[in-house]
Amino acid sequence: MLKDSENLKRIEALRPRMERLREAKIRNDAEAERLKREIAEARKAAVELAGTDDLNEIRKIISDNYAANTAAIDEFEKTLAEVEAELDAIERQDQ
Repeated sequence: MLKDSENLKRIEALRPRMERLREAKIRNDAEAERLKREIAEARKAAVELAGTDDLNEIRKIISDNYAANTAAIDEFEKTLAEVEAELDAIERQDQ
């Protein structure tokens, strides 16, 4: 068994480690709170933009938008081809 004076020395020697850990905990708690706020803001923005904050629903919305965009481009390409064909026909008639 150690004397009180020896235990006090040990406590004093351990104090810097305890302080570092306490400061790390304070920093980590603050970072956790910041990240919670950031997540809440991102969820709010997702609801405003996509109407939901559910990741799977957002993925489906994105997928549906890709499909709609592809269909719109396909239709545009078809229309351009039709216009070109009509212009070619008109040019051939004029010759």
